[in-house]
Amino acid sequence: MSHAVYLILFVFSLGISLLVTARAVRLAERWGFIDSPGERKVHDRPKPRLGGLGVCAGFFLTLFAALLAAYFAPLALLPDSPASFLVHHRRGLEKEWLALVGLVAGGAVIFAGGLLDDKRSLSPKGKLLWEISAAGIAIAAGFRLEFHQVLFKGVGLDLLISVPVTLLWMLFLINAFNLLDNMDGLSAGVAAITTAFFAIYAHWQGEFFLAAAMTCLIGALLGFLRFNWNPSRIFMGDGGALLVGFLIAAFTCRCTYYRMSMTPGSILSLLLAGETLETRQGLLSLLTPLVIMAVPIFDTASVVFIRWRSGKPLMQGDKNHFSHRLVALGLSQPQAVIVIYLATTFTGLGALVLQSASITQAILVFLQVLSVFAMILLLERPGHARRGEGK
Repeated sequence: MSHAVYLILFVFSLGISLLVTARAVRLAERWGFIDSPGERKVHDRPKPRLGGLGVCAGFFLTLFAALLAAYFAPLALLPDSPASFLVHHRRGLEKEWLALVGLVAGGAVIFAGGLLDDKRSLSPKGKLLWEISAAGIAIAAGFRLEFHQVLFKGVGLDLLISVPVTLLWMLFLINAFNLLDNMDGLSAGVAAITTAFFAIYAHWQGEFFLAAAMTCLIGALLGFLRFNWNPSRIFMGDGGALLVGFLIAAFTCRCTYYRMSMTPGSILSLLLAGETLETRQGLLSLLTPLVIMAVPIFDTASVVFIRWRSGKPLMQGDKNHFSHRLVALGLSQPQAVIVIYLATTFTGLGALVLQSASITQAILVFLQVLSVFAMILLLERPGHARRGEGK
């Protein structure tokens, strides 16, 4: 039954996103949401940048419609299977009301801040303030990373560790997907792939509400991608990119990344004074999101390092992103985007192994991912001299 619900949510969010994004293409010029060409940008003509409206509408309208249907559907008129399904999950939804409020309120704040930036170009400090406000709302609603409890359980320092770590993680992902929005189809596609892997984990753990919410986001992203694939008709804009980063960051904080029955045994057990179940759970809770998000992390970390090494402002746009470096090697823009899609899929598939992995197996998967990106860095070296200034 849950698979049918996922399909319905996906189709509805996809349809709403397609309709709203098509409308946003026409509304952007009227409302002044136009991205003009520039020295640091890859497009050569003005384009609308209101595509985030389609993503926002596809996600939230579908989510709201699903919640209304779950609460107000006439159970007496439904067949036994759907009726029992709704009865069971109504109880679960009642426990998630605070998380839902945090997701909606935080999403509204970050989307409003992004739209304002698209319209008036906020200062970096002003933009950061909107991001911190949205992340703070989500954290207050219970979206927190808790892998540290393996080491600090019972110490009483949970909030002092969990809150700042979660805030930094959310800010990093919010800006990572914003930075990744530098080429047609890139940010939306990578976001859809990574969200799909997180949804798989949520489904495996029986976290139905979380998996269903992620399904809504996947449909909304693919609906927008229909208009954003090269040559694009519309950009996501900061409103959409910041919202996508916020939602994915929130999802990563709520998802469970391990099964209670996991593969025992590790050569590291001697070094770790015993490979306990809690030790594996903590490690998997840390490594799994890092492996799934390896591409956005790699892109953000590498471009920040290049800017720092060149003595350029860290917040100033350029053409040193992962996608730009692939183009410098001779790939076309669509080819570069597809290569990054494949890299994202590769890391996501590796992360699926972690669910039932021992500590040794988890570390081997992590080292495998690091090896792939080390190889990419080596392949990029010949194209370094040809890279110039850009978005």
